Amino acid sequence: MEYKTHNTKKIDVSEISFLGYVSDTPYEKMFNLFGKSTLLNNPGDAEWHIEFPDGEVCVIYNYEFFAPKEDLTNWKILGSDISVVSKIYKIIYLGE
Repeated sequence: MEYKTHNTKKIDVSEISFLGYVSDTPYEKMFNLFGKSTLLNNPGDAEWHIEFPDGEVCVIYNYEFFAPKEDLTNWKILGSDISVVSKIYKIIYLGE
């Protein structure tokens, strides 16, 4: 599935709301799929901004203050449309 992250372009995520969760997915896998987190200097915090070709956007994040990033496995999804949840699931769980 095609997508861009904050690592390749500025993504406006101002018009988003909570849509769902990603579970049992280690930080390392998230890093491999989406690149560097927007929160590089915050221990235990990780966040990615993602945009799809149809213009829908989302944020995946976990704020576990002072937990090692290696311990993070559960993530929240905020997005502009419920369709981003299935897109994220396809990327993470199905490898699309």
